[in-house]
Amino acid sequence: MAKAANALTLNILMVEDVEEDALLILQELHLAGLTPRWQRIQTAAEFEAAVDSQAWDVIISDYRLPQFSAPAALAILQQHQQDAPFILVSGVLNDSTAVEMMQAGAHDYVMKDNLTRLPAAIRREVQDAQMRADRKQIALELQIAQRTADLRTQQCLRERMAEITPHFLYLYDLQTQRILYTNQKIGSLLGYDSEAIEAMANNFFTHLVHPEDYSVIARHHCCLAAVPDEQSLNVEYRLRDRQGNWHWFVSCDVVFARDSTHQPTQILGSAIDITDRKQAEDCLRKSEARYRALMNGASDAILLANAQGRLVEVNCKAEELLCYTREELTAMHFTQLHPAADLEAVTAHFQAALAGHSPTAIEVDVRCKNGQIIPVSIASTLVQLEGITLIQGIMRDICDRKAYEAQLQQTNAELAHATRLKDEFLANMSHELRTPLNAILGMTEALQENVFGSLNTRQQQSLTTIEHSGRHLLALINDILDLAKVESGKMELDITQVAIQSLCKTSLSFVRELAHKKHIDLVLQISDSVAGLSVAVDERRMHQVLINLLSNAIKFTHQDGDVTLAVDLETCAPPANGLEVDDAAVQRPTSNENTLEMVTISVIDTGIGIAPENLTKLFQSFVQIDSKLNRQYEGTGLGLALVKRITEMHGGTVTVDSEVNRGSCFTIKLPSHLLQSKTAHRDRTTHHPSRPWKGGKQVFVIEDSEAAAEQIVRYLKEEKLVPTLQRSGENALARVMQLQPALVILDVQLPGQTGWEILTQLKANPQTQSIPVIITSVVDERQKGRMLGAVDYLVKPFSREQLRESFRNLMGSPAPEPIASAPAQPMVEKIAPLVLLVENNEANCYSISGYLEAKGYRLAIATDGYEAIHLVQVEEPDIILISLDVPDINGRDVTQQIRALPECACLPIIALTASAVPGDSEQCLVIGANACLAKPVKLKELVTTIGTLIQGE
Repeated sequence: MAKAANALTLNILMVEDVEEDALLILQELHLAGLTPRWQRIQTAAEFEAAVDSQAWDVIISDYRLPQFSAPAALAILQQHQQDAPFILVSGVLNDSTAVEMMQAGAHDYVMKDNLTRLPAAIRREVQDAQMRADRKQIALELQIAQRTADLRTQQCLRERMAEITPHFLYLYDLQTQRILYTNQKIGSLLGYDSEAIEAMANNFFTHLVHPEDYSVIARHHCCLAAVPDEQSLNVEYRLRDRQGNWHWFVSCDVVFARDSTHQPTQILGSAIDITDRKQAEDCLRKSEARYRALMNGASDAILLANAQGRLVEVNCKAEELLCYTREELTAMHFTQLHPAADLEAVTAHFQAALAGHSPTAIEVDVRCKNGQIIPVSIASTLVQLEGITLIQGIMRDICDRKAYEAQLQQTNAELAHATRLKDEFLANMSHELRTPLNAILGMTEALQENVFGSLNTRQQQSLTTIEHSGRHLLALINDILDLAKVESGKMELDITQVAIQSLCKTSLSFVRELAHKKHIDLVLQISDSVAGLSVAVDERRMHQVLINLLSNAIKFTHQDGDVTLAVDLETCAPPANGLEVDDAAVQRPTSNENTLEMVTISVIDTGIGIAPENLTKLFQSFVQIDSKLNRQYEGTGLGLALVKRITEMHGGTVTVDSEVNRGSCFTIKLPSHLLQSKTAHRDRTTHHPSRPWKGGKQVFVIEDSEAAAEQIVRYLKEEKLVPTLQRSGENALARVMQLQPALVILDVQLPGQTGWEILTQLKANPQTQSIPVIITSVVDERQKGRMLGAVDYLVKPFSREQLRESFRNLMGSPAPEPIASAPAQPMVEKIAPLVLLVENNEANCYSISGYLEAKGYRLAIATDGYEAIHLVQVEEPDIILISLDVPDINGRDVTQQIRALPECACLPIIALTASAVPGDSEQCLVIGANACLAKPVKLKELVTTIGTLIQGE
């Protein structure tokens, strides 16, 4: 703006092509008291030149000219970033065009027929422009003030940073050799204050720098003269602190000023204390010297290779082993030491080590300088030496070991051959002995049951002797084969969850009759800590262990003695020789690494005891501790050896504590991680599921032995089944496809075709694969039978009860899903009644359940009150037999709770009581029982009562 608005003199640029209109505008301005200094233009070039020539107070523009327009003028004005008021004066402007111009940046518009508005509009816009200019000036002054404050803050920041930096900062004058500036860090580093530094004047280096470093710094200053100012150089030197100690520093220096000849006059530098680093480097040098001494003193060859595989260092042993000099080896790639056949293995080993994976040692060959090929073991690791990544390979000559391994391999082959011959002998012996035993025991059983006619007492006694001797011989064969399996590592454990109470009670039931004959009391003591738990074991093998120990205890205990089976949980040292069973389904509790919770199962007797000198003979195969006892107590000398081996296979131990004439205590300890809550995994042997057998009555028997076939057929007929017998394996598949039996009983060793081949064919054929197959054999190969699809496996000779148990398991297991389209036919037209027996006495359970099953009933068994209430709701039995003295909840309360269930209001219940109190029967009827029978129960009376109540229902 040329002048202030109140001076009434304005520089006005007028865009107007009509001179008369321009004069009218000027006249109106003069009348309003304004004095314009004006210029009229008509083209864009003239407008742009005028805008460039000076600043205008006001621009007055017509809307449209022959060669120019107001919008074009406004655009040029905005490009030149001038803030002059732009007023549109036109005679033909409509409102919409005026609005567009105002939006484009025009400040006002006046019609030519109303020019009297123009002076006021000019005064207003000029005043607004002045105010805008004042505001810009104030903003500029504020910006300058802010910038000045920012610069002051930055200067303070730089000064503060110079004081807090861990570096010693300085400005050094080369001509005067004085420190012109230094921060306070030198005080904390060396103990000098700024006054002390300043007092050193030009003797700074003489006072502080180590004399041996004068020449180093002088060369450094000369080098700085030759580098550009923006480039820095480092130098290391020593400075003395106020106490006289030397500190190592590294300085990063740049040229700060030069003279007219371009020589540096001032140096700006930053130094940091590197004393710790220097000490570390010194330690590293010493360590490397020690490493070199260790390398050369090592008994193995040591080679160092870089990341590319080039050897960079070797020890003396490597030179000696490979017959190369150090210079020759360090000029080689590591692959040059190996034959072509080993290059892939050694390269992969090298790459794994380079990746930091610490690969396991490999055994390869190396070629020595003299051409000799020797076997070596190489272990490689990733190392860092002087900041360089290297691979350290330790190479060991294994020629002697390889020779020993070859000898050992030959010895092992000979032992394997001997073991194979032994296994073949045992297998043949098993077959040759079991086969006649099967016939002997089977015919003896048939004779004892008067199948072929009645026998007198003397004949029955003779048969009993034959059976006893046969069973003893069978036990001997079984023990020998089991021990052979363990020692050869072929015995496999079938780990399942078994309730501890069930395991113990079942084991006691096997020996109860033996104890009864000697009037020996059997006692079961189960600690509360394990009473409700199950244990992950091979049920059959653990039964074998407990029955062995219990039988021994009874055998060596006098009349009227005691044998106790006790189970508890105790903390002790972990077994040294146990092999842990790894079962993913078992949850393992954490424990102290030096202690372990163990399940202890102890068999305690009051027998003859064992002398201390004989304890070492225990658990040895075919050994009895006293030859005099061989004649008094029969035995194989294998029982305890099997107990020890089987227990160790479960990860446990067996110990013995004994005193002559006082008794013995054999203790099995199993790791507690085998335990599991009974509710989490209910014992599969608690009761028999009530699902019916999916099949018919036809059973196809493939058996070549006449005695065995006769025995099996007799058993099947007793079960009301219809057997069809074939004496060889020929055309077995075709016969099964034709008959479509409910069950196949298949012998393994058959003429013409083996049982394994027939089983494989049956399971591969869609028409027969759903038919269950029970394998019978004199050789125990259960695992193979399961893998090929057999539902059960019976080792000859087997009893009637074993075959019944197999039937019960088959009836209780889910039926296989047939692949063929033919539907299975039901075996029986009517499902046998289900009896729930609630009884905790094993002997009673065994006698009652066996008798009822023989009479065609199905059984579910509960050993306590809680389990009884659960099974009533799950199994829906047809009748309940309940002993009134069951544990946990007494039988009376259980009866009342069952009777209170809506679905059990009419369910028949028979109470079994051992009480002789008058009126006890009436009391049973009061609590809800339908009948009451006194123990010992008369089985025929029991069956009659059951039949009456079920029919009455």
